[in-house]
Amino acid sequence: KNVLREKPYFGYFAESFLAPPGEMAYGDECDHLEASFADSTLGDLQSEPVGTDKFAREFAQYRHWLDTRSFAPNFTLMTADKDDPRFDRFYLDGNEIRYFIALFLHDMPSYMGLGFECRDPHPIPAPNEHYTKLYVFQMPHGDKGTSGPYQWGRNRSLYEHLVRQKMLACDIWPEIEHEGVKWLLPPDPEGYDKVIAWTQAGEPKYIFIANLDTKNSQSNIVLTQKGNWQAMFSTHREADRRIAGADSIRLDLLPGEGRVLGFLSDAFSME
Repeated sequence: KNVLREKPYFGYFAESFLAPPGEMAYGDECDHLEASFADSTLGDLQSEPVGTDKFAREFAQYRHWLDTRSFAPNFTLMTADKDDPRFDRFYLDGNEIRYFIALFLHDMPSYMGLGFECRDPHPIPAPNEHYTKLYVFQMPHGDKGTSGPYQWGRNRSLYEHLVRQKMLACDIWPEIEHEGVKWLLPPDPEGYDKVIAWTQAGEPKYIFIANLDTKNSQSNIVLTQKGNWQAMFSTHREADRRIAGADSIRLDLLPGEGRVLGFLSDAFSME
């Protein structure tokens, strides 16, 4: 409050993990964040692989807090704290869909640690110099020791997939930036349903669909949204450009796939 008397804006980003009530020293973290006037908080979605029931449940809870609390939880992809050999299994798959949700679910802030976009998969631990977490300690010897500079990943495939997403975002962002979100398939509070879908609350121009299940395809997904829609983007394959509509949309999803549909005002406009 004192800062705001002199500055036009002061943003407060809280490094809180939204643990259950009573787990931290200050009781209920949500109440604490509101009492301290936090604008946003880190959260802990980075601590669970995307495809698990727990991830889906926590994502649904974060959306509930976004709608009902005065602070905004982040959709966090990776933090330096989790860029550690102990957590390599979190990033063996699902990186494209994490990025897709963080980028296109535009009413929710997101957080991405250094090196995520080109991070190599580590089915077995890599040398310490490949983990940003181990540079926090600055230890020359021992299990956490590093020698020389940080080694960037060489995951060209992941990087190219994410660049495609960014290029699409650059094209359509002005059309969705200030729009509210309307859920067609909201996150499941029980964590069982792994497909989510959303569009814009005003005049929908794009539909975003994400399969949180990184192991299994999803078939015959039905979205209740009127109009003529054209497949325009997939995180995993070339869009087939077919038109879907007019009262509902049916589609299939690959494991961990994100898709974007674009609205066609005239069903024949693609000819």
